[in-house]
Amino acid sequence: MIENIAAEANLHRAWLHVRQNRGAPGIDGITVQAFEGRLDQHLADIAKTLLSGRYRPSPLRAVDIPKPDTNGLRTLGIPTVQDRVVLQAIAQILTPLWEPHFSPFSFAYRDGRTALDAVLLAQQRLQSGQHWIVDLDIEHFFDSVDHVRLVLRLQQRVDDTALLDLIGDFLRAGLSRDGVIHPTRVGIPQGSPLSPLLANIVLDELDQEYARHGWSFVRYADDCILFARSEAEGLALLEFTREFLADRLRLRLNPVKTRVVRPAEVGFLGFTYRVSRYGRVRRRITRSALETFRREVQQLTRPRPDRLFEEIVADVAQYFRGWATYFRFTQDNTLRAAHACACAALRACAWFKWRTPSERLRQLQRLGVPEDTARAAAFALDFPDPADDPPILRRVLSNAFFERQGLILPATPDVDLGPQPLSEALCSRESTRQPVSKPGEPPRAGDAGTSAQHQRRVLMAFLARRLRLFPGAPIDDSE
Repeated sequence: MIENIAAEANLHRAWLHVRQNRGAPGIDGITVQAFEGRLDQHLADIAKTLLSGRYRPSPLRAVDIPKPDTNGLRTLGIPTVQDRVVLQAIAQILTPLWEPHFSPFSFAYRDGRTALDAVLLAQQRLQSGQHWIVDLDIEHFFDSVDHVRLVLRLQQRVDDTALLDLIGDFLRAGLSRDGVIHPTRVGIPQGSPLSPLLANIVLDELDQEYARHGWSFVRYADDCILFARSEAEGLALLEFTREFLADRLRLRLNPVKTRVVRPAEVGFLGFTYRVSRYGRVRRRITRSALETFRREVQQLTRPRPDRLFEEIVADVAQYFRGWATYFRFTQDNTLRAAHACACAALRACAWFKWRTPSERLRQLQRLGVPEDTARAAAFALDFPDPADDPPILRRVLSNAFFERQGLILPATPDVDLGPQPLSEALCSRESTRQPVSKPGEPPRAGDAGTSAQHQRRVLMAFLARRLRLFPGAPIDDSE
């Protein structure tokens, strides 16, 4: 297997992946560009040392970054560019061995699966009537993975001792902080190209245990939720998981963040769920995600003398597009409210950048405000706080104005599981494909063979649910 890793084609493909991701240099200070300057020599040296068993990884460079939605810090371990190539080459060989055996309810770090797939599947589980959620939080997962357990798990599909030793060398390479190298006796580094696969291999044991018992769950990396029909059932699942992690995987649950809650109290990948009195489940953006958005917009719109207003608008528009691309699948009006919040922050920024009354008068006139109105606003001592979004600013710097500058509110796609089978939910990114009924199933809306009788029964079942006559009324098409 080491021969496959050291193959020229595999190493070159790994290099292309590393170059595409770019990234910061490791402990040796060599950048991706500098490595590319002597690419052929570097790849030849890597292959030679791998085949001879003399390859030795360098310690990781420690970098602390803020955790999202919290005040803490997360430590990343940045490998050298050369080590990143080797780690990526290993991942390319190991992934086909493990990928077919992973649970279909695990979504992180896997080709063709996204966080949205996990969010949609969770919604389907709730729609089926499992209205209690066990929200699991594994305490310091990446820093707590047991190396012995991980290597034993790898041995189930990897029989190359040289490769296992090499992976062990990477795990124990150490972490360099302020010139001091600290040993890494447990944990897998965040920032390594191989770590996502290793994380899935570790937690796959938990997935298989849940599947063996027939329990409903959705997992995205170490973010996992289980579904139960009662609080008592949820508490039993929580206690089983706590014991399994401690005894089998030597991991611990965070006692504060792990809980059994209703859907509206959970935050899963930035979304929460609201169950209506008619039993319909809707996706909503979590408050923490909205607060993070608001803080970032405030930071981007801080008036700075070295930046033009047009540059600030461009930065906010770029951030909003990325944020809205993910959260556009919300099923409420929060996205439009976030867009209005960004526009209001830009209006306040513009007013503060037009520092003097004469400059404010000039800018208001340039935007088409009559001179008398512009002068009254520019020289008013009791002008409202721009943070309160005064009407005159909303008129001249409207939301439509900022949309023309690139701050575009994306269309909200209608992604609703409803009666869709799970196979279509997992392939929601191919939603343009015409759904096809399975043998023995009644035709779905949009199929060529949809009958008027079936449409009438679908309508009656929908009305029964809305009137709460039969909250979970199935569609019977047996006649």
